[in-house]
Amino acid sequence: MSDILLSQEQLQKLVSGIMKGATVGQAVGISRETLESLYALGHGLYTSGNYHDAQVVFQALSIYDPNDYRFWMGLAGCRQALEQYQAAIDAYQMAAVATTLHNPEPFLFAARCLLKLGRKDDAVVAIQALLTLGSKDDPRVAVCHEKAKALLAILQAEG
Repeated sequence: MSDILLSQEQLQKLVSGIMKGATVGQAVGISRETLESLYALGHGLYTSGNYHDAQVVFQALSIYDPNDYRFWMGLAGCRQALEQYQAAIDAYQMAAVATTLHNPEPFLFAARCLLKLGRKDDAVVAIQALLTLGSKDDPRVAVCHEKAKALLAILQAEG
């Protein structure tokens, strides 16, 4: 058990690094290459349908570098696939924060989770909000907005 605990010196280094603005991964010396390798592992597990193990990898990555949008999206996607919709919404919100609200895509996925939870009104609010986000010049944003508008039209037609 003592092998898992940090020494006083390691803990001080971690806290000091975080207080100076470093991510947990940077503070403990995890290289970008290691993070990318872990991301590739998580992505491979996800695409093979092993959502539980992929979730573990993406959860760790989200702790090591909470500023990387891909890590939160991977975690959220796993949770959504595992029908953990509220947890997926939370991770999609963190993905949105990681992009400083410049990418509307996490809101679209969160809206789908809200619908799975029977929260149609909240889903409509999420869709309306995402339509205000992102650069109109970005083709990915345009595609996301079109999907959102189509979903919003369906929801509004249902009454």
